[in-house]
Amino acid sequence: MRRTVLNLVLAACGLSAAVGAHAATLIGDTVQAVYLYPDTSSVYADLGAAVVGGSSPTFANVNNASVLNIDITGDQIVFNWIGAGASFLAPFDGVRFTDTTHPFTNAVLDGLTNTPGIVPGEVTLVGGSIFVDLNNAVYSPGQNITIDVNGPVRGGGGVPEPAAWALMLIGLGGVGAMVRRGRTAAMPVA
Repeated sequence: MRRTVLNLVLAACGLSAAVGAHAATLIGDTVQAVYLYPDTSSVYADLGAAVVGGSSPTFANVNNASVLNIDITGDQIVFNWIGAGASFLAPFDGVRFTDTTHPFTNAVLDGLTNTPGIVPGEVTLVGGSIFVDLNNAVYSPGQNITIDVNGPVRGGGGVPEPAAWALMLIGLGGVGAMVRRGRTAAMPVA
């Protein structure tokens, strides 16, 4: 009986890991990027399209200016500054990203962002596209802008799904049954 309960608990733990929510990934998706200036309707430069998943920067040497590489990972868009400067003072000076495979549904400025002048309001999601306004940014090599596209990925996961709760309770019940069974088996019979 003890072995059966132990197998049930182990199976429940394995199932709870299998049924948890899985964040979507961008790996394999095609992302189109355009540089917009002086407003969101004026394409200054088409940065092209790239399939996410390579080891080199997704968009290298943006606008041939040798100051910015943009890398897109499975769950983030990362601006890596390789040169120094400041943005232009225009209504909009930035990049629009469009995932042509699956439209973006979330965009959150990550706490790792260390570029002065970039605040959460500079990252917006409109119609499945992500707009990153670089206005007011003062950048230098080694600084970055990190955008989580599947929600915040750092700092904990919130509340488990109901199915995960059910499986955890089944597992705890199984452990409790094993402990109780062990106590009654160890008691002397009168």
